[in-house]
Amino acid sequence: MKKTIPYGRHFIDKDDIENVVKVLKSGSITQGPKIVEFEKKISKFVKSKYAVAVSSCTAGLHLSLLATGIKDKKKVITSPITFVSTANSIKFCGNKIILEDVDHENFNLSIEKLKIKIKKNNIKFDAIIPVHFAGNPFDTKKLRKLVGQNKVIIEDAAHA
Repeated sequence: MKKTIPYGRHFIDKDDIENVVKVLKSGSITQGPKIVEFEKKISKFVKSKYAVAVSSCTAGLHLSLLATGIKDKKKVITSPITFVSTANSIKFCGNKIILEDVDHENFNLSIEKLKIKIKKNNIKFDAIIPVHFAGNPFDTKKLRKLVGQNKVIIEDAAHA
């Protein structure tokens, strides 16, 4: 007999169910005091001035590109190994996708191959969206050091 290995296992207790029902009955499902409360808690936790809740990572990536001015034929580097929303968010803003190879150890973008593309081949780009793939953290500090302070980095942490 084959044992099934679940893709995702969720823990939902009685308290979770009661809170969801309470919000559903409040009439404020997508906006309202619970969203504001959530955003404030996230903002405090990550020590930022603001936090904005969105419906999905796709919406978050799309909004991040728009908020940073990366739209209308800009060039954005990302990983070929990710969910389609990473590339879609780039396309939604009218930008060009540049796929970069991954590190075969952790399946995140390869800093070494990026270094060659950026330094030796002098590739021009406006932003980069690294993906923290399958729980493997991407080294954003190394990337920042490589690309400098003027390039936009938007981290796709949906897989993290």
